[in-house]
Amino acid sequence: MLPQTEPSLTTLRERYLDAQLAGNRKEAPRLLVDEGLLRGVPLQVLPLEIIRRDARELVASACRALGV
Repeated sequence: MLPQTEPSLTTLRERYLDAQLAGNRKEAPRLLVDEGLLRGVPLQVLPLEIIRRDARELVASACRALGV
């Protein structure tokens, strides 16, 4: 199994963020496992490259919605 390429990680990030913003509590973790781990993304990459970046975007999105 080959590790994910950067474009694939970008797609995973976008899909994960979309699931989070939609409140889809089943899809977001499924993406991390099925589209991340099972496709060769190292476990240590997920928190840094996917979850942390999306957490920042979720906060930024909430601030924009509140006009902050």
